[in-house]
Amino acid sequence: MSGDVREAKRKLPLPALIHILGLGEHAKKSARCPFHDDKRNSFSVWRNGAGAWFFKCHAGCGEGDEITFLELHERIPNNEATKLFLEISNANDATPSASKRRSTSALDWRACAEAFTEKDVEQLSKWRGYSVEFCSWLKQSRFVGLYDNCIAFPVHDPAGNVVAAHYRLRAGSWRYYPQGAKVRPLVIGELIADDPGERDGIVITRGASNGALVAGLIPEGSTVYVWTQNDDAGENWQKDVCANTKGTVKRARIPALHKDLNVWTRAGATPGDLLHAMQSAEVVSEAEKSWMDALNESVVTSNELRDLELVPRKKLLGDWFCEGDLGFIFAFRGVGKTWLALAIAQALSTGSKLGDWPGHAPVKVLYIDGEMPPDLMRSRCKGLEAGNDNLQFLNHEILFERSGNVLNITNGEIQQAITEKCIASGVKVLFLDNLSTLASGMREQLATRFAQTQDRGCDRSSRRALWRNARHVQA
Repeated sequence: MSGDVREAKRKLPLPALIHILGLGEHAKKSARCPFHDDKRNSFSVWRNGAGAWFFKCHAGCGEGDEITFLELHERIPNNEATKLFLEISNANDATPSASKRRSTSALDWRACAEAFTEKDVEQLSKWRGYSVEFCSWLKQSRFVGLYDNCIAFPVHDPAGNVVAAHYRLRAGSWRYYPQGAKVRPLVIGELIADDPGERDGIVITRGASNGALVAGLIPEGSTVYVWTQNDDAGENWQKDVCANTKGTVKRARIPALHKDLNVWTRAGATPGDLLHAMQSAEVVSEAEKSWMDALNESVVTSNELRDLELVPRKKLLGDWFCEGDLGFIFAFRGVGKTWLALAIAQALSTGSKLGDWPGHAPVKVLYIDGEMPPDLMRSRCKGLEAGNDNLQFLNHEILFERSGNVLNITNGEIQQAITEKCIASGVKVLFLDNLSTLASGMREQLATRFAQTQDRGCDRSSRRALWRNARHVQA
């Protein structure tokens, strides 16, 4: 390790670096990984006995020191990450320009804005593909400036005061001054209603990991157009925006050829192209109605109910089992509940007859088995001639052997995963066999809470049929 790198690590240890990058919530022993869509805390930052700092993603993203973190964060090779780390920490003895303020001083944003010249306006226009008029407006409105001769944008507190600068290093990465400044979106325009009730504004979250920061910024009931970049990070950003917006969110599609909106505009996208994208934007999240609005829209009189045009539910088996049904097979132990459930599953998956109950059309069935060994379940299926691609099984032992996971439907994450699996694979009927074994830690009478699982992102019609083989009589 060179002396410069050693000094840089002394001045800017890993936790401080992570905070500067706007990822402070990840700088601890147990946190969500900043490099993938982490559903559990798989990321750790710690200090060894020699005083050196390290990180590790236990899901496999990588591990290492400050420079390795920059490699992953910036997606650059080691030599560039080393150079960038030295630049960030000033361990290369670079002398700051007179316009730069040390962290012990308050930021003078007025001076930063006034340092932005007409030549800088032209350079910004060429670099980002913006019109000169727009860049001039940014300068006049003090939405752009220079910090240490680097292009910078203001960070406002809730009262509208500029408290930090978000600036771009020459190597291409972005930093905050003062160090440790709280990341806040850049808001251009007034996100309040004018006299006709119109709202107008632009929110820039300063990174794909900051979608949740829109919480509280966008007025309830607004329509929001998101320009989601075409990668996994963009998809996660969109989910965060939707989860933190009490309004309708529409996605304006950027052509797949371009990574993000700015790449598209630099490639020649016109205002007409952008307007067309907004006009054809798809709804990705609906505004949540208040309970009073929902009741006012949903209560009907008996006369209205009589005249409603209702879509008939499709019959699946006989005249009694239709889409949207919820049922229980309820009996003493050992009388054949699983046999009956398998027979129904076979009839549904093949569209065949079961006793006096005709099947109307083949449908996909997922049978979740929390009790039987897989070899016994296979024997029963063979006896019923239940082998077909429409009938799928999730057996608790196979799941554990292949993944190490334990099946427990009281877990919300597992409920969500099962729901998404059914939607993605077109499953129309779900069997749970049985609640006593699948709902660990919950009394059988309470296990029916699984029905409360909600997935606002899916079409209700995609999950209309649900059958449960659930309960034992306690004798």
